[in-house]
Amino acid sequence: MFRFRNSAAAVILLAGLAAQPAQAAEQAQQCVAAAHELQETFDHSILKGWQLKFVARGDNCEVLHVESFTNLGKPSQEALAKGNMVYRKVLPGGVNKYAFSHGFSDVVYTNAHNAKTLSFGPKNLDRVQVKKLKRCTAPRKTG
Repeated sequence: MFRFRNSAAAVILLAGLAAQPAQAAEQAQQCVAAAHELQETFDHSILKGWQLKFVARGDNCEVLHVESFTNLGKPSQEALAKGNMVYRKVLPGGVNKYAFSHGFSDVVYTNAHNAKTLSFGPKNLDRVQVKKLKRCTAPRKTG
């Protein structure tokens, strides 16, 4: 059995381990809030009728799923990701810059009615994989 030479080291280690779940929960909440903010931004923009949905997914809500219910081709998905073309007027810098600066590790663009997928991030997820990830939602307010 491993023994710490002093109790201060044990306390620091245990405090660090106890903080990890709280930090993960806070990060997940931040990602859910960021996805909601993106949704609000696009829903109240010149692109409001384009039927874009922004959803945090994954065990830690670390994947931003951008689903289009219109048929966006790869050039349009890339423009949305990078903030080019008309998307620049809504979100300068693009969805990817926003997502990665708000704690997402991956961003996946899909179309609801076909297999066109564009993935950014280390997981390189496809449409089937991203749909299998848990959908994260904001906690319900009580009272």
